Amino acid sequence: MKRHRQGLLLTLAMGMLLVIAVTATGCNGKAYSVSGRVTIRGTGIGIPNATVACGVYTALTDSSGYWGVSGLRSTTTVSVTKEGWKFEPASVRVYGDRTDVNFQGSELDYRGLSSDSSQWYYDVGVTATGQPDQIGWIRQRVTWVEPESRRTLFHMRYEIGGDMFRGSLRDLAPWFPGAGAASEAYDYFIAREGATYYLLPDRDSTPIFMLNKPLYQGATYNDMVIELPFELTVQREEEVTVPAGTFSTWYCSRLATDDGMTYLARAWFAPYVGPVKYMIEVTDTSGSGMYGCIVVALRSYNE
Repeated sequence: MKRHRQGLLLTLAMGMLLVIAVTATGCNGKAYSVSGRVTIRGTGIGIPNATVACGVYTALTDSSGYWGVSGLRSTTTVSVTKEGWKFEPASVRVYGDRTDVNFQGSELDYRGLSSDSSQWYYDVGVTATGQPDQIGWIRQRVTWVEPESRRTLFHMRYEIGGDMFRGSLRDLAPWFPGAGAASEAYDYFIAREGATYYLLPDRDSTPIFMLNKPLYQGATYNDMVIELPFELTVQREEEVTVPAGTFSTWYCSRLATDDGMTYLARAWFAPYVGPVKYMIEVTDTSGSGMYGCIVVALRSYNE
């Protein structure tokens, strides 16, 4: 009986090893090839120079989006990457010859204005000399994407509210929208014209420069999360963590003085997401010593 049990265990062990070996090698250890095409979602237009990863192997798509890899010998996960693009499916598992491993890509907008469902939600906190800490929120969303002959016009909805907007900080940040009200909402526009983005308070108003893509060290940057009275300068690349996650960003800043007040404004811009953090410190340099700080941090973003 003991010898029979040992023989059964040995048989089971050998069977498990055989299953593992076949699964690991795929096609019984024979080399196989996979290929496919990467196209723009909903079209038959190929995406060139996308990187296709097949385990330890990589390939670049050609001018028509075609790619191929050979010499694979084990079960492999295939995925596609290209800066500024999102691909579906996220990955495909292969284990034998295939010619239909295809992906579709959607180009992301550098400012994060990918569609009419794009939405940003920010937490806001304020500290100020002699006043209790305040909290609030900002929500921005794209309500409509309107293609025009020379530009794309993004209709934006701006909502802001919380304890901090009930008037106590009117002197600290007179340029902060919604001060003095429990909440505030209004519409504005962002125009994308080639590689340049503009802010338009009204559809036909004079465009206000926001940024040229891609950002780089020394470039100027402006946005609409907080209505700053001046442009910021891109300083360096920097990783920053906010409630929405950790992002690789461009860190931008500006130090300015106006009417006895010193403003240190800082912003962190994540390509293909948008601004993920703002920090504005205000100091009264005329003698009172008053100090205030506004921190705006991204809580969630939907493409």
